[in-house]
Amino acid sequence: MDRPEVSPALAGYALALLQGLLAVVAPRRSIRLSTVGYRLGFEGVEGLRARPWLVRATRVWGLGTVVAGVAGVVVELRADPDDPTPALADVLPGGDGDAE
Repeated sequence: MDRPEVSPALAGYALALLQGLLAVVAPRRSIRLSTVGYRLGFEGVEGLRARPWLVRATRVWGLGTVVAGVAGVVVELRADPDDPTPALADVLPGGDGDAE
């Protein structure tokens, strides 16, 4: 059975969507997961708690990330693979394309 090919862009948008959902649904857990690397270098950080403004800001950031992820997934799923329009990287100066 052949699996459909998933583009890296589609996977990235889907990952952003999931990360945003986590931030909207469980902002404190999202903050805890995103600061694991920082907390490893310090002692006695078990009692640290996020301030209410950070929890609200994380939830708002997550909502924006969900919207961007959904928009990206929709655009990627509706993209025509046979479209001859060059990618943006191909037309910018320094890109791989012939246009400069």
